[in-house]
Amino acid sequence: MVVFLHLLVVAVCAFECGAALLDLRGRIGRLLMFSGLGLIHGLAPALTPSALLIAEFSYRSRLNAAALALAGVLLFSLGWRLSDAYRPKIRGISAGLQATIESAAGQALLRRLFWFCGVCGVLAWLVSVVASGTAIRDVFHTARFAYRATQESYLEAIAQYFVLLAIIPGFVGYFLPYRYRAVGIVYTLSMALFLFMVSQGTRANAVGLLGGLLMGYVIRHRLPIRRLLAVGGGGLVLLLLSISLYEVRKSMMRQTIPEMVQTVLSPATYQGALLQDPLNYHEFLVATVEYFPARHPYLNGATYRRLLVFFLPRKYFDSIKPEDPNMIFAGVVEPGSARTLTSIPPTMMGDGYINFWGWPGITVMFVNGMIFGFVNWKMRTSMLWFVVAGALYVRLASVAIRGQPYEVLLLGIWGIVSIWFLGRLFGFQFRDTRIAQPTDYPQWKGVQSAH
Repeated sequence: MVVFLHLLVVAVCAFECGAALLDLRGRIGRLLMFSGLGLIHGLAPALTPSALLIAEFSYRSRLNAAALALAGVLLFSLGWRLSDAYRPKIRGISAGLQATIESAAGQALLRRLFWFCGVCGVLAWLVSVVASGTAIRDVFHTARFAYRATQESYLEAIAQYFVLLAIIPGFVGYFLPYRYRAVGIVYTLSMALFLFMVSQGTRANAVGLLGGLLMGYVIRHRLPIRRLLAVGGGGLVLLLLSISLYEVRKSMMRQTIPEMVQTVLSPATYQGALLQDPLNYHEFLVATVEYFPARHPYLNGATYRRLLVFFLPRKYFDSIKPEDPNMIFAGVVEPGSARTLTSIPPTMMGDGYINFWGWPGITVMFVNGMIFGFVNWKMRTSMLWFVVAGALYVRLASVAIRGQPYEVLLLGIWGIVSIWFLGRLFGFQFRDTRIAQPTDYPQWKGVQSAH
């Protein structure tokens, strides 16, 4: 029965992915979300041999977790579809947004964001290192968790958000003349490798940078079969990197770069992929059902109360701002992780479960679907959201699927505020672009003329 429920999750997500392929440039966000949910909560647990599953978890918990996953993807789909139901039907991006991108003002904005964000990303990383008290020359030789037990300074935390601006050039470069695209690709690939190396194996920024490239490629191009295969190959590469880099970071301090590449390319690296992050993440949903409220009481909406006061530093407002629920969850399911100050999210479904008293919390997935449907729509119709959501979407999707709404909120607010401010600084007037008739925009005339 458990495997059957997981296969139903696969079926629901496959249906949504198939629908997204009918207009990939306009629905790439839907494809990413449902492919991730279907892989983690459907295909991976269905294929994992029962002998390799964590024996501590009861069959009842596994059955409940599988049912939660199925209910979650159904509600997520329903919320997204309801969000789309009351909006005009367009293909790709709206003609108004297309015209804005092609306009002289739009091209000037994208050029300035390209150069400013590229430089800012590098400088922000330097500031974050200095703020942490680490010498630049020591960064490559410091153990991954060497400073996890120390308090992160506010300057260091703020600098890390500015590092995220490095994702922008790779995305917007696709909507500028070809020379920008080439520079953006080289910059993004170099920055992704650099950030992975200096963080001793942190994958989030590297995968986010590569995801920005993928998003730009999909939205920019018409997609005949060969390009559709290229997109599928790009998605597969991102997945394989998420798996292999998890293994690389365990031994990278003892390896040269060629040895790391060999690890990435080795078939042996992927033999236990179903049992490790990110493909094993459904096990944390099972742990949620197993341990809450048996070992720890429900959190009574702590995650969402925390969202309301995200701007308050908990150091001074601990009576108002709840403790990080991901750290609480880590302390319950893997105490060793909590002792090293490494949080563990409970998955999207699990976040609702631990916050809102079990099964009633699954309704959070309906709200999540409406929110992601709204973001996907704004990305297709608004210049501001196009730049922010288009570039950051893969990063946002990855933390959302893991069950980190607090991080999604902070990343989203930071992206909107920072790009709006930079746009105004560069003299661009952000307005909602008009919704014109559906278009396949085959030529992007203004961009082509600049080549």
